[in-house]
Amino acid sequence: MVAASETNLQELLEGARQYRVPLYQRTYAWTAVQLERLWNDLVQIAEDRAADHRASHFIGSLVLAPSPRTGRRASPSSWSWTVSSA
Repeated sequence: MVAASETNLQELLEGARQYRVPLYQRTYAWTAVQLERLWNDLVQIAEDRAADHRASHFIGSLVLAPSPRTGRRASPSSWSWTVSSA
C-alpha cells in the first residue's frame, strides 16, 4: 500500500537517511537555464519565508521507497531510500 504525507525539505534531508537515485533517472542533465530557475525559486522562497514564516512552496511529488538492500530490520529513519519521480 502507498501512503502519502506532506513534509518539508528540512525533515526530508535531516537525519541518518540515505537516498539512492536509480540509474535510469540519472541521465537527465540540467542546463544553466534550469539551474538558474531553481536558484531564483530558492531565493524567492527564502525571501517569502523571511517576510512570513508561514509561507510555503509546493515543489511537486516525490516517491520514496525503502531500498531492497536495506530491508526493514533497521529503524525506518536509517533506511536507505530509493527516489523516484511521480
